[in-house]
Amino acid sequence: KLVADGQLDGITPEQLADEFVLIDAKLDQDISAVVVDEGGEETLAEMAKRLRAGQNYLDLPNLAIPTEDGYRFTSEKFEPSNLDGEIVDWSRYTERLGPFDAPIRTAVGCPFQCEFCDFAQLYRPKLRSIESLLGELRTLAGSMPAPRNVFFADDNVAISQKRLTEFTRALVAERLQLSWRAFIRADSVDEESAELMRDSGCRECLLGIESGDPEILSNMNKRLDPDKALRAVELLDKNGINTQCTFVVGFPGECSRSIERTAAFISAFPSGDHANAIQRYYLFRFQALPLCPVSSSAAQRQRYQLEGLGEQWKHSTMDSQEALGAMRDLFLQVKGSSHMYTEIVPPDWSTAKTRAVMELRDEVKKAHLNNSPAAKQLEAELLESVQENESA
Repeated sequence: KLVADGQLDGITPEQLADEFVLIDAKLDQDISAVVVDEGGEETLAEMAKRLRAGQNYLDLPNLAIPTEDGYRFTSEKFEPSNLDGEIVDWSRYTERLGPFDAPIRTAVGCPFQCEFCDFAQLYRPKLRSIESLLGELRTLAGSMPAPRNVFFADDNVAISQKRLTEFTRALVAERLQLSWRAFIRADSVDEESAELMRDSGCRECLLGIESGDPEILSNMNKRLDPDKALRAVELLDKNGINTQCTFVVGFPGECSRSIERTAAFISAFPSGDHANAIQRYYLFRFQALPLCPVSSSAAQRQRYQLEGLGEQWKHSTMDSQEALGAMRDLFLQVKGSSHMYTEIVPPDWSTAKTRAVMELRDEVKKAHLNNSPAAKQLEAELLESVQENESA
């Protein structure tokens, strides 16, 4: 069961209830039931089945049901996790997928203990066997024309260097003609793994780099060297693999100096005519999640003078409002690589054209934020570039 215990020293029940379910039943009255289990797939599947049939589902096990008087918990039933048995027959769903990625997982959980993240506390690491994974991918290959778009939905598909090598070699040997994306730790990438990823069909890696400042990375317990992270981006680009690199802004210790170092780090990514692929980045504001180590530990809260929860917090070097300003400053300082945007680029555009439009889109946004007189001219150039690409 989910419990609010003494770890969250200084956090009131009211603060928790504002951010999360299963704290105050009166605030959860619009929720019929919550599945409370580490996995919960069996309960959720049976719930969906009964809903479709118009049957009662509130007698299922592993449910928390909000009532006027609190929560009513149904009986508890252990649901064993059987990753190897979760082979989806994709022939039943390929028509619905269309151009979208088929979500497939190779593992659950993460063995790393980053201070800002609650993944390690939510799920214990469990690996799926390579043969089980290949079995599912074969059903996809047998029912979908190449290239088969796949998103490996793990927290980290490269749970170790050995695992990444084993995984990609198996994909290469199987000749499944995949086009895949996944979250991967930057320090798992070297010359060999980058080439194997390319040969196995990897088109994009999502890298949680989080900062370009060594001190902030140390505070985060990220166990990542900025030089190695940059080398990973360069190797992936060399092999024609796109990246989306995420950064957390506002973690304890963040200041103008660390923002400048992160901006310089991102600016060193391959871009423009010096790039082979598309290297983009995404900024996230730090959140004091209740299960992440930095905010669930009284010692860490005291160390950084961290107060608050969720999106509202302050510590010795920054508060949540100042972090928004720091994100703006960081964005404006970056040169070259583009931030992530919501616009969808036509799939028939070349990599070079897509990269050029995205980077020009970035310059337009910066010009507007700076109230630059060049904004209108840049907008005209962007529109012309888009129209040229559409008519090409």
